[in-house]
Amino acid sequence: MRKFFFIFSIILIPIIILLLNFRLYVFNTDYYHKEFARHSVYKMFNNGELENSLDDLFDYFKGKGELNKEFFNSKEILHLKDVKNLIKKTIKLFYISIVLLIIIFILLKDKNLIIKSSLYGSASTIIIILFLFLVSSTNFSWYFLNFHYLVFSNNYWQLNPETDRLILMFPEEFFYDITTKIFFNSLIISLVIMLILYTLKNKFKKSKPPKFDTTFKFKFI
Repeated sequence: MRKFFFIFSIILIPIIILLLNFRLYVFNTDYYHKEFARHSVYKMFNNGELENSLDDLFDYFKGKGELNKEFFNSKEILHLKDVKNLIKKTIKLFYISIVLLIIIFILLKDKNLIIKSSLYGSASTIIIILFLFLVSSTNFSWYFLNFHYLVFSNNYWQLNPETDRLILMFPEEFFYDITTKIFFNSLIISLVIMLILYTLKNKFKKSKPPKFDTTFKFKFI
């Protein structure tokens, strides 16, 4: 059973690290405004229209308001409902994973096993991130398209980039940037965790009392 908990904790750590960064950026207003400026999104909307629509969108995702039906059309609203559910499930998975990891660490008890599983989990995160980044950067458009086919069970996400405001607000470049940001920050966090844990591991080794041989050997002449 301890082996199962050990392996399961290694699986949970990459999920937690990646979803932590997703959680940090999904409602990060400042980051969105920087991206809007970077991709000249402001030029496509009237003064204040974009900011108000973004605030309404965040409130809707958080369950605090409804979407502006004069700004978004019916197909966009249906797609945003799916996006809202996806965000809720993703954040729920993040918190469930944290609770499970804490329970597993309590059950493991052994601090050396906890440190070892955390090191392996962080190393696994780095490998996963490098693999995903290398794969997605070769043809992000293809992977982004197939992500939609995989996650959404309808065609509401197939919008017109020339007329639908949701696409104008969030071009594909926005999603490439935020994906890269999440990967990069997750990579840094994993490296920092590994450095801290490696230091702790060496510290525990040094703090262990030396073992003395308590057996007595007699030599008869």
